[in-house]
Formats: sequence, structure tokens, C-alpha cells
Amino acid sequence: PLDAPLPAAAVATTGRPIFIRTVKEIYERYPAMAGYYPGDRSLHTVPVTAGEHVFGVLALSFLGGELPEEAQLTFVEALAATLASALQRSRLAISDEEAHQDLAFLSDATQIMISAQDPDEVVARLVARAVPGLGDWCSVYMADGPARRRVAMAIDGFPSVAGLLKDAPPLSLDLYVPHT
Repeated sequence: PLDAPLPAAAVATTGRPIFIRTVKEIYERYPAMAGYYPGDRSLHTVPVTAGEHVFGVLALSFLGGELPEEAQLTFVEALAATLASALQRSRLAISDEEAHQDLAFLSDATQIMISAQDPDEVVARLVARAVPGLGDWCSVYMADGPARRRVAMAIDGFPSVAGLLKDAPPLSLDLYVPHT
């Protein structure tokens, strides 16, 4: 948790690195870590950030009780920056892929709507295209007097269940649902 009395939580919430020279100093500043390390070492905890966004924290400890040379400190910070960059690229790639899937669905949906004459066929084909492409299940209801009738349904991996549920009686909109 971010409110834990640990160096990683402090770095994650402040965005500032923490460099501690000895295990004794680690235990003095962070009593919750007492006994964690078997020998003397230094601890380097740096934020993994891209712009203002903190992805997480990179913590490295080095044997002995001395801080490494400036070049090593620079290396630790560069490693955290490289990790942040990789995480950012991964998030962007996922966002791009999701956007591409959404556009592909819209393109396919447009083709379905302009090519089919029967409205029931349009709905059935749209539902079939939505599962599993956009979700694990999809259900479409149409007004049927004071009720809603399920006209199409798909459940990924359970086509027979979807068929049974599709043919269920209409759902009344006048159902009493107690508030808890």
C-alpha cells in the first residue's frame, strides 16, 4: 500500500528517489524492514515515471555499505527511465490495438447494416461479430409492449446457453425490485 512505512511507498507518493547507505540506516528510517537484509548493503529506490505519471518503483540494493559511484547512480536512474519508456510504449501499443479493434468492429458493423435486408439478421450478425471480439457476451432486447424481449444473444464458449436464454420469456418492466 502507498501508505506503508517503506521506501518504495515513499518514492511512489513523492516521486523523489531515496538512496540509503547502510542496512543500519535502512532499519532506522524504516523499522518495518528490520531484519529483511542478511548483511550490510545500500538501497536505491527510484520512481519509474513518464512525465507526471508514476508507473511504479525500481528498488535495487548493493552489497556492502557504500553508495556506488555517481556513474552507478546515473545508471540506476537511467534504468528506471528505460523501464518507464518501455511501459509507456506497451500502454500505447495496447491502446492502439484496442482502437484498431474498435474501428474494425465499426467497419464490419457498417457493412452488416448496409448489406442485410432483414433487421433480425442485422442484429444477429452484429451480436455474432461483437462476441468475442468486443466482449465475452452480448444481449439485445427489443420493446414488446410493457416488456423487453431478448432478440439476440451470444456467450463466448456457451452457444447452447445463449440459445436457451434467447428464447426465454420477455422481461416485464413492471417487476418489483426491492431496494436494499
